[in-house]
Amino acid sequence: MYNTAMPYYETPSPPSDIFVSGHFREQYGYAVQRSHGSGNWLITYTLEGEGRYRLYGETISARPGDIILLKPGTPHDYSVPLDGLWDFFWAHFQPRIDWFSWWNLPELQPGLFKAALRTSHSQERAYQAFLQLHTDSNASLLEQAHQTASAHALLRRELALNRLEELLLLTTLETEQERQHLLDPRVQQVLDIISKNLNARHTVATLAQEVALSPSRLAHLFKQEVGDSLINTLVGLRLMHAARLLTFTSDSIATIADETGFHSAFYFSRQFQQHFGMSPRAYRTTQKQHS
Repeated sequence: MYNTAMPYYETPSPPSDIFVSGHFREQYGYAVQRSHGSGNWLITYTLEGEGRYRLYGETISARPGDIILLKPGTPHDYSVPLDGLWDFFWAHFQPRIDWFSWWNLPELQPGLFKAALRTSHSQERAYQAFLQLHTDSNASLLEQAHQTASAHALLRRELALNRLEELLLLTTLETEQERQHLLDPRVQQVLDIISKNLNARHTVATLAQEVALSPSRLAHLFKQEVGDSLINTLVGLRLMHAARLLTFTSDSIATIADETGFHSAFYFSRQFQQHFGMSPRAYRTTQKQHS
């Protein structure tokens, strides 16, 4: 529930001409309020949990795979719900002019756009794009402090914009495809159940029971709608979440395996190796070198 009793504090806006990004993992009590918005665009990409946006009397939720865009001048009022957690990437930016020729995302409220990446492949690609965007935009800001490195800072900024362009192109493409083909509501319900509780012992049978279908009918329908099997999709989503935990936490590999629904560390490591081409330990080392 959105907490209207939370005290109001006007949050400073970053300068409109800089490209700045971050990765936050916040709990209840986190809130940003800017009555006049900011002088640039704001994008957020939710990895885990839920964020709540309030605009013109409406509350809009951001859940895993959701991308929210706020136009310059649109009021900012977003927070973490009671007893909640919100793990998300964010960036303030000025778009390239040519982006508007293809940029076509659903506008839920004046100045607020929302789209969703539903497949594990798209979510993983968006995650990697935002991770690199964050690395390059931060490096650009650091290098701007050194006059001799101004050319490097500009190149880093362009690299970050390239990653953001990739993310927005991917989102626009998925949105157009979704407009042409909406998922069967039972398949969408299964995806929502999985995303909200990745470490549960989901099976085709238990999920089929949730949507009042036989296991064989659900398996066929899911493959038809999503393009991949239910189990492959579940494993892919779990592995993406595991990759995030390896990058942003110091949890042991055994703990991460358990938190992401792999109740055998050996099986988790084998699946991770097949998916990412390296062991969980090697992946964590690689991500630390790039951060």
